[in-house]
Amino acid sequence: MSKSLIHHEHIRVLVWAGQQARFGGPLRWGHHDLQGEIVEQQVGAENAAGVGAMLVAQNEAVFDERHDWDDEHEPYEHTDPERQEWSAVEVLKAIDHYLYHSLDDEASDTITTVNAAMYCHALRLGIVTADPRWDPATLTADLLVALPEYEAAPLEISPGATPAAGAPTKTRARKRALLSVQDTPTRRATVARQRTKTGRPGGPVPWMMSGMDGVWVWDPGKGLVRLDDPFADGRNCREWLLSPDGRHVRYVASPRGMERVSTERRCLDLVSGEVEVEPDFPAKTQVHHGGPGLQARVHYTQLEMYHATAAVTLERDGEIRELEPQFAVTLGLNYTGSPIQFSPDRRWAALAFRSRSNPFSQLDVVDLSGKPFSGLSHYGLELRGSGSFSPSGIKLLVERTQQGRHLEQDMCVCDTLQQDTRPITVLPEHRTQAIEYLGWLDDTRLLAYVREKRRVSVLAVDPRSGEQEEIVNFGMPMNSGNFHGIWMAPGVVQADPTTLQGGSA
Repeated sequence: MSKSLIHHEHIRVLVWAGQQARFGGPLRWGHHDLQGEIVEQQVGAENAAGVGAMLVAQNEAVFDERHDWDDEHEPYEHTDPERQEWSAVEVLKAIDHYLYHSLDDEASDTITTVNAAMYCHALRLGIVTADPRWDPATLTADLLVALPEYEAAPLEISPGATPAAGAPTKTRARKRALLSVQDTPTRRATVARQRTKTGRPGGPVPWMMSGMDGVWVWDPGKGLVRLDDPFADGRNCREWLLSPDGRHVRYVASPRGMERVSTERRCLDLVSGEVEVEPDFPAKTQVHHGGPGLQARVHYTQLEMYHATAAVTLERDGEIRELEPQFAVTLGLNYTGSPIQFSPDRRWAALAFRSRSNPFSQLDVVDLSGKPFSGLSHYGLELRGSGSFSPSGIKLLVERTQQGRHLEQDMCVCDTLQQDTRPITVLPEHRTQAIEYLGWLDDTRLLAYVREKRRVSVLAVDPRSGEQEEIVNFGMPMNSGNFHGIWMAPGVVQADPTTLQGGSA
């Protein structure tokens, strides 16, 4: 999985939270040193800068190792965070985001020796224990992420990010204590200077790239184009999603420094530049667009504090089908695409649920043309990528979770016709790659990319043999630590793979 540098403002919020009485502070925690002895610590004003530097150093060490990064990082400068109205749920999400990008894949075996991890786990326990709404013994990760407040919270806290409960205020005077810690790297990567065009593409695009610095699309035959239309009115924009036909980008926009009540859901026409403000989702409802005439709605009915029923409706050209309600679940997580996707022939819909009581998700594949209504279920599978369906609609790109000595996960191809799931073959010379799969290029090959420092190589991969063919190679238009991901438009890529070529730099 990809690892990113965490913004220093995000770190400051984690340090600040550990000192708050309403979050169980001042926080005490401990970790094992190299001799196996427990080292106990407590965060306070006198050592807050050191705690922040420790959190930054852990994140940078994992980033450097994953991306073979040897450039300098920006020095960590400790201050109070800009905003101090962050809620318990918002801080819990900030902890989750930090840990995702700051622990290596083997960290679970030696977690008690990682000082930053033990700080975050103690902070999480302090927050949950201090909040009368929750019981630490029963509040699971699945229940937490199902909360509407968790979904609305920012993924990463950067300057200008606004707490849900925070009214606009003037930026507080910030006490700066520049920290120098011997033998502790605490510098953020410098921005990679890469010339790209700004404006809009000449037609539908095969893929989109987003990051903290902006959003870029691939203009066929020309290369990267940085979008300026979404930012024309100076708003903060997030939650980017490229439509399957490559013509529209949906996102959420909110005024800088304003409350979340001013948030708008927008749809940008990439060709004309027209921006349409879309109706907000109904309460406790998620809407997922699958292209013209295709839509899925997931409505959560809260039964009690820790239980919810998910009711799913699928719409195709005005015909609505209701799935059997799912008890105590949330939609599966898909960081590089929609958790609900439709096949290119518009016959199938696929979606995964995560249960409160079961670590193995359930992937449902629904036949929208069946009379009577029909479908298939696969356990332990979740959708991956933004082009999960092959052009024929028979194969799916999935991640499989199996029980071994530990829970084991691997990327697989699920053949819905043969009811067979097989792992993607990785050749020995490719096993050190940090490869990300975007979806199906055609019925036999997957589209993927590999990042190495400031270069991106877009690949066609045969999942059976593991053979790779480079399609295009280009320079990152942003600091790789600010990179969020790439989303493909399967309707464009699968119809004409040549749209992926051109504009390498």
